[in-house]
Amino acid sequence: MKKIIVSICCIVSVLCISIFSACDLLGNNQSTNVQNGKIGDTLINSDNVSICVVSCENTQQLGSGFLADTTDNNFIVLTIKVTNNSSKQQTFYSGCVDLYNSSNIKYEDKTSFNIDYILSEDIGVGNSKTFQVVFETPTTTIQEEYFAKIGYSIYTSEKNRVIFSLKTESNSSNIENDENFSKYYVDECPISLTEKSYIWTLSPNSLAMQLYFLNNSNTKVLAYEAVCILYNIYGEKLIYAGHISPYNQITETPVNFEYGKTDRLEYTFNSTVYYAEVYIYYVLFDDQTNWGCRTDISTEKILELGTKYKIEKI
Repeated sequence: MKKIIVSICCIVSVLCISIFSACDLLGNNQSTNVQNGKIGDTLINSDNVSICVVSCENTQQLGSGFLADTTDNNFIVLTIKVTNNSSKQQTFYSGCVDLYNSSNIKYEDKTSFNIDYILSEDIGVGNSKTFQVVFETPTTTIQEEYFAKIGYSIYTSEKNRVIFSLKTESNSSNIENDENFSKYYVDECPISLTEKSYIWTLSPNSLAMQLYFLNNSNTKVLAYEAVCILYNIYGEKLIYAGHISPYNQITETPVNFEYGKTDRLEYTFNSTVYYAEVYIYYVLFDDQTNWGCRTDISTEKILELGTKYKIEKI
Protein backbone atom coordinates (compact mmCIF):
# COMPACT_ATOMS: atom_id res chain seq x y z
CA MET A 1 0.00 0.00 0.00
CA LYS A 2 2.89 2.35 0.89
CA LYS A 3 4.56 1.52 -2.42
CA ILE A 4 1.40 2.47 -4.32
CA ILE A 5 1.11 5.80 -2.45
CA VAL A 6 4.80 6.60 -3.07
CA SER A 7 4.38 5.75 -6.75
CA ILE A 8 1.33 8.06 -7.06
CA CYS A 9 3.21 10.88 -5.32
CA CYS A 10 6.13 10.44 -7.69
CA ILE A 11 3.82 10.53 -10.72
CA VAL A 12 2.11 13.71 -9.41
CA SER A 13 5.49 15.32 -8.78
CA VAL A 14 6.69 14.50 -12.29
CA LEU A 15 3.47 15.93 -13.77
CA CYS A 16 3.80 19.13 -11.73
CA ILE A 17 7.43 19.56 -12.78
CA SER A 18 6.45 18.97 -16.40
CA ILE A 19 3.60 21.50 -16.22
CA PHE A 20 5.77 24.18 -14.58
CA SER A 21 8.56 23.53 -17.08
CA ALA A 22 6.12 23.90 -19.94
CA CYS A 23 4.78 27.13 -18.49
CA ASP A 24 8.33 28.44 -18.13
CA LEU A 25 9.07 27.53 -21.74
CA LEU A 26 5.94 29.31 -22.92
CA GLY A 27 6.73 32.35 -20.85
CA ASN A 28 10.20 32.65 -22.44
CA ASN A 29 9.21 31.71 -25.99
CA GLN A 30 9.86 34.72 -28.27
CA SER A 31 7.21 33.63 -30.81
CA THR A 32 4.39 33.88 -28.29
CA ASN A 33 1.51 35.99 -29.56
CA VAL A 34 1.70 39.64 -28.45
CA GLN A 35 -0.99 42.22 -29.14
CA ASN A 36 0.87 45.46 -28.39
CA GLY A 37 4.07 46.83 -29.90
CA LYS A 38 5.88 49.81 -31.42
CA ILE A 39 7.19 50.81 -34.84
CA GLY A 40 9.49 48.07 -36.18
CA ASP A 41 8.01 45.28 -34.05
CA THR A 42 6.44 42.19 -35.62
CA LEU A 43 3.28 41.07 -33.81
CA ILE A 44 1.66 37.68 -34.35
CA ASN A 45 -2.05 37.18 -33.78
CA SER A 46 -3.77 33.97 -32.72
CA ASP A 47 -4.19 32.83 -36.36
CA ASN A 48 -0.40 33.05 -36.84
CA VAL A 49 -0.58 36.10 -39.11
CA SER A 50 2.47 38.38 -38.66
CA ILE A 51 1.97 42.15 -38.87
CA CYS A 52 4.76 44.74 -38.78
CA VAL A 53 4.64 48.54 -38.98
CA VAL A 54 7.88 48.94 -40.91
CA SER A 55 7.90 52.75 -40.79
CA CYS A 56 5.82 55.77 -39.80
CA GLU A 57 6.29 59.09 -41.60
CA ASN A 58 4.88 62.55 -40.91
CA THR A 59 4.61 64.78 -43.97
CA GLN A 60 2.51 67.53 -45.50
CA GLN A 61 3.07 66.41 -49.08
CA LEU A 62 2.58 63.10 -50.88
CA GLY A 63 4.27 62.78 -54.27
CA SER A 64 5.50 65.68 -56.40
CA GLY A 65 4.40 67.86 -59.26
CA PHE A 66 0.84 69.04 -59.89
CA LEU A 67 -0.53 65.60 -58.95
CA ALA A 68 0.95 65.78 -55.45
CA ASP A 69 -1.32 65.73 -52.40
CA THR A 70 -0.59 68.43 -49.82
CA THR A 71 -2.23 69.54 -46.58
CA ASP A 72 -1.86 72.29 -44.01
CA ASN A 73 -2.48 69.62 -41.36
CA ASN A 74 -0.40 66.42 -41.30
CA PHE A 75 -0.27 63.12 -43.16
CA ILE A 76 0.72 59.99 -41.22
CA VAL A 77 2.01 57.44 -43.73
CA LEU A 78 2.33 53.87 -42.43
CA THR A 79 4.29 51.20 -44.29
CA ILE A 80 2.93 47.82 -43.20
CA LYS A 81 4.15 44.29 -43.90
CA VAL A 82 1.78 41.33 -43.48
CA THR A 83 2.98 37.71 -43.59
CA ASN A 84 0.33 35.01 -43.77
CA ASN A 85 1.56 32.01 -41.77
CA SER A 86 -1.98 30.79 -41.13
CA SER A 87 -3.60 27.76 -42.75
CA LYS A 88 -5.77 29.69 -45.24
CA GLN A 89 -5.75 32.70 -47.56
CA GLN A 90 -6.33 36.06 -45.87
CA THR A 91 -7.72 39.27 -47.40
CA PHE A 92 -6.24 42.60 -46.40
CA TYR A 93 -7.27 46.13 -47.37
CA SER A 94 -6.52 49.64 -46.10
CA GLY A 95 -9.75 49.77 -44.08
CA CYS A 96 -8.36 47.05 -41.83
CA VAL A 97 -6.11 49.70 -40.27
CA ASP A 98 -7.73 51.97 -37.66
CA LEU A 99 -5.92 55.02 -36.32
CA TYR A 100 -6.65 56.58 -32.91
CA ASN A 101 -5.10 59.51 -31.08
CA SER A 102 -4.41 59.73 -27.36
CA SER A 103 -8.02 60.84 -26.76
CA ASN A 104 -9.34 57.75 -28.58
CA ILE A 105 -10.56 59.80 -31.56
CA LYS A 106 -10.64 57.66 -34.71
CA TYR A 107 -9.26 58.80 -38.08
CA GLU A 108 -10.23 57.27 -41.43
CA ASP A 109 -7.65 56.32 -44.04
CA LYS A 110 -7.32 58.40 -47.21
CA THR A 111 -7.01 57.26 -50.82
CA SER A 112 -3.95 58.61 -52.63
CA PHE A 113 -2.26 57.69 -55.89
CA ASN A 114 1.06 58.82 -54.39
CA ILE A 115 1.49 55.89 -51.99
CA ASP A 116 1.62 52.10 -52.38
CA TYR A 117 -2.10 51.87 -51.66
CA ILE A 118 -4.24 48.71 -51.91
CA LEU A 119 -8.01 48.45 -52.24
CA SER A 120 -8.15 44.71 -51.48
CA GLU A 121 -5.37 42.15 -51.52
CA ASP A 122 -5.56 38.36 -51.12
CA ILE A 123 -2.48 37.06 -49.33
CA GLY A 124 -1.87 33.35 -49.85
CA VAL A 125 -0.50 30.96 -47.23
CA GLY A 126 3.19 31.65 -46.67
CA ASN A 127 3.14 34.89 -48.68
CA SER A 128 3.97 38.44 -47.59
CA LYS A 129 2.65 41.81 -48.77
CA THR A 130 3.98 45.29 -48.03
CA PHE A 131 1.73 48.31 -48.61
CA GLN A 132 1.05 51.82 -47.32
CA VAL A 133 -1.87 53.55 -45.60
CA VAL A 134 -2.23 57.31 -45.08
CA PHE A 135 -4.27 59.30 -42.55
CA GLU A 136 -4.77 63.06 -42.29
CA THR A 137 -4.36 64.28 -38.69
CA PRO A 138 -4.17 67.65 -36.92
CA THR A 139 -0.84 66.80 -35.23
CA THR A 140 2.22 64.64 -35.88
CA THR A 141 3.31 61.49 -34.07
CA ILE A 142 6.03 63.66 -32.52
CA GLN A 143 3.51 66.08 -31.03
CA GLU A 144 1.01 63.44 -29.92
CA GLU A 145 0.88 59.68 -29.45
CA TYR A 146 -1.20 57.80 -32.02
CA PHE A 147 -2.12 54.10 -32.11
CA ALA A 148 -2.69 51.87 -35.14
CA LYS A 149 -5.07 48.97 -34.57
CA ILE A 150 -4.52 46.44 -37.35
CA GLY A 151 -6.30 43.29 -38.45
CA TYR A 152 -5.69 41.23 -41.57
CA SER A 153 -9.20 40.91 -42.94
CA ILE A 154 -12.55 42.65 -42.89
CA TYR A 155 -13.77 39.92 -40.55
CA THR A 156 -10.92 40.10 -38.01
CA SER A 157 -12.32 39.83 -34.50
CA GLU A 158 -11.47 42.63 -32.08
CA LYS A 159 -9.46 40.30 -29.86
CA ASN A 160 -7.37 39.21 -32.83
CA ARG A 161 -6.21 42.70 -33.82
CA VAL A 162 -2.76 43.98 -32.89
CA ILE A 163 -1.98 47.51 -31.69
CA PHE A 164 1.09 49.60 -32.46
CA SER A 165 2.15 52.77 -30.67
CA LEU A 166 3.32 55.29 -33.30
CA LYS A 167 5.11 57.65 -30.92
CA THR A 168 8.26 59.01 -32.59
CA GLU A 169 11.10 61.20 -31.35
CA SER A 170 11.51 64.84 -32.32
CA ASN A 171 13.95 65.69 -35.09
CA SER A 172 15.90 68.69 -33.86
CA SER A 173 16.99 69.53 -37.40
CA ASN A 174 13.41 70.24 -38.51
CA ILE A 175 13.44 73.68 -40.07
CA GLU A 176 10.01 74.45 -38.59
CA ASN A 177 11.81 74.93 -35.26
CA ASP A 178 14.00 77.69 -36.73
CA GLU A 179 12.90 81.01 -35.19
CA ASN A 180 14.48 82.82 -38.17
CA PHE A 181 12.53 80.89 -40.78
CA SER A 182 11.59 84.09 -42.59
CA LYS A 183 15.27 84.77 -43.39
CA TYR A 184 14.86 82.51 -46.43
CA TYR A 185 12.31 84.96 -47.82
CA VAL A 186 13.94 88.34 -47.11
CA ASP A 187 14.72 89.03 -50.79
CA GLU A 188 12.05 89.51 -53.43
CA CYS A 189 11.02 86.35 -55.29
CA PRO A 190 13.29 86.06 -58.37
CA ILE A 191 10.52 84.73 -60.64
CA SER A 192 6.99 86.01 -61.18
CA LEU A 193 3.77 85.15 -62.96
CA THR A 194 3.12 87.36 -65.99
CA GLU A 195 -0.13 88.90 -67.19
CA LYS A 196 -0.39 86.10 -69.77
CA SER A 197 -1.46 83.75 -66.95
CA TYR A 198 -5.23 83.15 -66.94
CA ILE A 199 -8.05 80.57 -66.95
CA TRP A 200 -10.29 80.12 -69.96
CA THR A 201 -13.10 77.83 -71.14
CA LEU A 202 -11.84 74.84 -73.10
CA SER A 203 -15.21 73.12 -73.60
CA PRO A 204 -18.68 73.26 -71.96
CA ASN A 205 -17.45 70.98 -69.16
CA SER A 206 -13.80 71.87 -68.81
CA LEU A 207 -11.42 74.77 -68.32
CA ALA A 208 -7.73 75.30 -68.98
CA MET A 209 -5.22 77.35 -67.00
CA GLN A 210 -1.94 78.58 -68.40
CA LEU A 211 0.86 79.92 -66.20
CA TYR A 212 3.78 81.97 -67.51
CA PHE A 213 6.68 82.14 -65.04
CA LEU A 214 9.21 84.91 -65.78
CA ASN A 215 12.84 84.83 -64.64
CA ASN A 216 13.57 88.28 -63.17
CA SER A 217 17.02 87.35 -61.81
CA ASN A 218 20.37 87.64 -63.55
CA THR A 219 21.03 83.90 -63.16
CA LYS A 220 19.67 80.91 -65.03
CA VAL A 221 16.89 79.11 -63.12
CA LEU A 222 17.16 75.30 -62.90
CA ALA A 223 14.04 74.50 -60.86
CA TYR A 224 11.21 76.09 -58.93
CA GLU A 225 8.29 74.99 -56.76
CA ALA A 226 4.88 76.46 -55.99
CA VAL A 227 1.47 75.54 -54.58
CA CYS A 228 -1.74 76.14 -56.54
CA ILE A 229 -5.19 76.38 -54.92
CA LEU A 230 -8.37 76.23 -57.03
CA TYR A 231 -11.57 78.04 -55.93
CA ASN A 232 -15.20 77.96 -57.03
CA ILE A 233 -17.41 81.03 -57.47
CA TYR A 234 -18.15 81.09 -53.70
CA GLY A 235 -14.47 81.26 -52.79
CA GLU A 236 -14.43 77.67 -51.53
CA LYS A 237 -11.31 75.55 -52.07
CA LEU A 238 -11.74 72.74 -54.62
CA ILE A 239 -10.08 69.33 -54.55
CA TYR A 240 -8.60 68.37 -57.91
CA ALA A 241 -9.66 64.97 -59.34
CA GLY A 242 -7.73 62.12 -57.70
CA HIS A 243 -6.40 64.33 -54.87
CA ILE A 244 -7.17 64.31 -51.16
CA SER A 245 -6.43 67.99 -50.47
CA PRO A 246 -6.94 71.36 -52.24
CA TYR A 247 -3.21 72.21 -52.22
CA ASN A 248 -1.77 71.25 -55.62
CA GLN A 249 1.99 71.01 -55.87
CA ILE A 250 3.84 72.50 -58.86
CA THR A 251 7.40 71.22 -59.29
CA GLU A 252 9.35 72.17 -62.40
CA THR A 253 12.82 70.68 -62.88
CA PRO A 254 14.93 71.04 -64.84
CA VAL A 255 13.74 74.19 -66.61
CA ASN A 256 16.95 76.02 -67.62
CA PHE A 257 15.41 79.37 -68.42
CA GLU A 258 17.59 82.48 -68.62
CA TYR A 259 17.04 86.01 -67.36
CA GLY A 260 14.03 87.59 -69.07
CA LYS A 261 12.76 84.23 -70.38
CA THR A 262 9.51 82.49 -69.43
CA ASP A 263 8.46 78.95 -68.61
CA ARG A 264 4.91 78.02 -69.64
CA LEU A 265 2.71 75.44 -67.86
CA GLU A 266 -0.85 74.42 -68.71
CA TYR A 267 -3.46 72.44 -66.78
CA THR A 268 -7.06 71.39 -67.42
CA PHE A 269 -9.89 70.79 -64.94
CA ASN A 270 -13.69 70.90 -64.65
CA SER A 271 -15.75 74.05 -65.12
CA THR A 272 -16.48 74.66 -61.41
CA VAL A 273 -13.14 76.47 -61.07
CA TYR A 274 -13.63 80.24 -60.91
CA TYR A 275 -10.15 81.45 -59.99
CA ALA A 276 -6.83 80.14 -58.64
CA GLU A 277 -4.06 81.25 -56.28
CA VAL A 278 -0.41 80.37 -56.84
CA TYR A 279 2.24 80.64 -54.10
CA ILE A 280 5.87 80.46 -55.29
CA TYR A 281 8.09 79.30 -52.42
CA TYR A 282 11.35 77.91 -53.85
CA VAL A 283 13.73 78.75 -56.73
CA LEU A 284 17.02 76.97 -57.52
CA PHE A 285 19.65 78.73 -59.66
CA ASP A 286 22.31 77.41 -62.02
CA ASP A 287 25.07 78.25 -59.50
CA GLN A 288 23.28 76.04 -56.89
CA THR A 289 22.20 79.01 -54.77
CA ASN A 290 18.50 79.31 -53.99
CA TRP A 291 15.68 81.56 -52.87
CA GLY A 292 13.20 80.24 -50.31
CA CYS A 293 13.17 76.80 -48.73
CA ARG A 294 11.82 73.41 -49.80
CA THR A 295 12.91 71.03 -46.99
CA ASP A 296 10.30 70.28 -44.31
CA ILE A 297 8.36 73.44 -45.10
CA SER A 298 4.69 73.27 -44.17
CA THR A 299 1.79 74.41 -46.34
CA GLU A 300 0.96 76.96 -43.63
CA LYS A 301 4.44 78.49 -43.98
CA ILE A 302 4.19 78.47 -47.79
CA LEU A 303 0.92 80.42 -47.64
CA GLU A 304 2.44 82.83 -45.13
CA LEU A 305 5.83 83.47 -46.76
CA GLY A 306 5.48 82.43 -50.41
CA THR A 307 4.90 84.99 -53.17
CA LYS A 308 1.19 84.98 -54.01
CA TYR A 309 -0.55 85.47 -57.38
CA LYS A 310 -4.25 85.32 -58.23
CA ILE A 311 -5.21 83.82 -61.60
CA GLU A 312 -8.53 85.07 -62.94
CA LYS A 313 -10.99 83.34 -65.27
CA ILE A 314 -11.66 85.17 -68.53
